[in-house]
Amino acid sequence: AGTEELKGNPFLFEDWNTKGVVYSEGKYFEVDKLNYNIHKEEIGYLKEKESVFVYETKYIDSIKIDDTRLHKMDGKFYEVLETGSKASLFKKYATRIAEGQVNVTDQTKGPSRLVIMDDYYVLSGGKLMKFKPSKSSLEDVFGDQAAAMKKIMKSEKLSYKKQEDLISIFEAYNNL
Repeated sequence: AGTEELKGNPFLFEDWNTKGVVYSEGKYFEVDKLNYNIHKEEIGYLKEKESVFVYETKYIDSIKIDDTRLHKMDGKFYEVLETGSKASLFKKYATRIAEGQVNVTDQTKGPSRLVIMDDYYVLSGGKLMKFKPSKSSLEDVFGDQAAAMKKIMKSEKLSYKKQEDLISIFEAYNNL
């Protein structure tokens, strides 16, 4: 039963029509049709229909697919949302498998589905921490600059619930 078919797309980009750059050991090369397999944590490109060439992850430092940058830390890839001297904001994608529903009438199980989830991470003071956006978690990150940041968020009407705003919040914090 290990080869049970999974429904759902394990890739970050559903459309392979991407422009990519792979950064490896101080060099970089441009690769079309580059993609990131979230389920397997692999970087690969579409060589021909249905055939994906997978890179040896240990040689990759980071990649760029269209406007998305993925940076490798601790052997895993994180999307770079905002980097700065005080705190950098990343997003980590993961998959979980949602079990298929059992049909009550004939007891057959439908296909399981791959669900893509993401978590934010903050890199601050050399430590990478999982980060659930909330008022209190932001205050933990901002420390003694929390009051100043509260003012900025209020005047700029920035909500930590929106990714775009969250990026702006970290940008403002790094520029304080």
